[in-house]
Order: sequence, then structure tokens, then C-alpha cells
Amino acid sequence: MKYLIIAVLALSLVVPVFAATTTLIPVADSAVFALSPGSNYGSNSTSYWGYYNGGQRTLVRWDLTALAGETVAAAEVTFYLNQNNYGTGQMQGRVLEATWAEMSVTWTNQPPHDTTGPGLMLNQSWVSGTGSHTLDLTAEALPIIQDWIDTPGNNFGLILLKSPESGNVPRCYPRTREYSGTYSVRLVLDHLNPTPSAFNLLTPADGTTIPVWDKGNLGNEAAIKVQPVSDGKATEDVDFTWEVSTTPGPGDISYDWECDDDPAFGSPDHTATVTAATHTETFTVTEDETWYWRVTAIEDEYSTEIVCNDDFSFDFDWESNVESASLGTIKAEFK
Repeated sequence: MKYLIIAVLALSLVVPVFAATTTLIPVADSAVFALSPGSNYGSNSTSYWGYYNGGQRTLVRWDLTALAGETVAAAEVTFYLNQNNYGTGQMQGRVLEATWAEMSVTWTNQPPHDTTGPGLMLNQSWVSGTGSHTLDLTAEALPIIQDWIDTPGNNFGLILLKSPESGNVPRCYPRTREYSGTYSVRLVLDHLNPTPSAFNLLTPADGTTIPVWDKGNLGNEAAIKVQPVSDGKATEDVDFTWEVSTTPGPGDISYDWECDDDPAFGSPDHTATVTAATHTETFTVTEDETWYWRVTAIEDEYSTEIVCNDDFSFDFDWESNVESASLGTIKAEFK
């Protein structure tokens, strides 16, 4: 699959991606035969591909809805030939342009296919021998398959035919899904798994100072707020919020929240995994402290992830000149 390396290198400069390979068994396949224009072959275990006193074609369609949100990087078809009358010619596959039904399609009512260059999904010299074969699809096939993923209503599948469509050789007989899914004409895709969307941290904003003691001058109009204190330590609940990250794929998003006194997050002191874009953490404060926090969004279907755009920091302002540490758990307000 020669297109995969190029695509991965290009995309890896933008966001982290993860390549996966999916093999799709047809949800419908059927031959049509010019010599028997009104016949349907949807229930046959063997199909036709070539020419024998008239065109022999096979229509195939796959369901790609499970790949919603993903990007195709490379594509190939793999199939099993029960019989192969070898000769000179091209094995072609062209995109179909209208709907068809496996158990009613015939040569007479077969849907139109794209006869132009952009509609050519497969174009390989005729293979020799029976058994299993795998052929790369064309570069033109990738945007077609991507459109099938992005807009399922446009997915009518492809038609396998011979070019030129004349001469009784070559021709071959691939197995269908009615014989066995693992021997049918399968679509093999390398695709890039969906990465969660970029997002920003919100609160506490970067550089926020959180006073542990909010002292006044104790005058008649002044106020003092005394936090819970025990043995010279105070506890402070901090609410963290960030933007919601989304995914175009089928999975859900969870968030790994981390907070550390090391800006490199070498060994985070506070961690949590949450499903909402918010978290409350309790800190024990003994002095002026600076903390750093970040969030990673994770798509659970493929474990793809993205870190928030920027890490934030905040400070605890320990106002040690207030002589109230012995008050224990008292909260008081003086006016």
C-alpha cells in the first residue's frame, strides 16, 4: 500500500494519528452477464469477471459506516479465483453511480458506472493462476472511498470488468460472499483513526493567584476570612474547567487531568480521569506554591488522544503574617 507512508508522514506533522487496517466483507455481490441479460446471479457462490461471447461483470458493495470519521490512507482488494482463463487484458474496477439490489440486478438493469479516469478504482494487468490474489487500488479510489465513509448515501460500490471488453480470454471466476466471506472480494483499508479535536483550558486561568488567607485590617468595616487550618496546613478546593473536545468517530471522550509542581509533569502529584470537562481537586497548602495543570482528551474506541493547546499554572498565596493557625477548623467573619 504505497500511499500509506506518504499520508502518515504528512498528517503526523499536524496531529498525532494512529494507523489501523480493516478488512471489509461485501454486504452485496452479484454477477451480470451479457449472454443472459435478464438473469440474476446474486445467490451464486461464484461470480464472473471478463468476457465470454459478451461482457461478464461483478458488482460489489461494502458497508463502511463503522469507519465514520476516519481518513483512508491506502486501499486494496483481495479475492479468491476459483477459475482463471489467463490472457492479456486489464482487471478494472469502476465506481458505480446508482443503487442496485443483490438479488435483482441483471445485465439489463445494472446501474451506470463512471467511465472516466477519476472513476477508475482498479487497473491492474490480469493475474495468472487461481487461488488468492491481492491488488492495490488506484490513487483515484482513495477520494471515492473517503466519500463513501463521509457520505454513506453515495456508496453504491464498484463494478469489476475487463478492459478491453472483448475476446474470450482472459476471464476469471471469483468466489462470492455466498460461498464464504473470507473468500469473497474483500476491501482492505489502511486508515487513520479519529483524533479528538483541539481544546483549551479555561479556569483557573493561566497565572491565577489563589489566596489561602483573605485578610483584612480588622477595622469596623473590614473583614477577615479564616480558612480551615490544622497544624499550619490549610485545605483549598479548586475547580478546574476546560473546553469540550469532540470526536468524529464512534467512540466517547474521556479526560486525563494532571496537576504537578513540576512544569515538565515528571511525576504528577494530582491526577484524575473524568468524562465531563470539569474537575474539583482538594489541595493541602503550607506555603506559597506554584502548580501546573494540563488535560489530555482520549477517544475510547481507538485510544487516540490529544493534549490541551497550552498548559496553565496557578499560585497559592500563603499569607503567613496572619497569626491564626491555632484556630483549627474555625471559619469566622468580622465586621
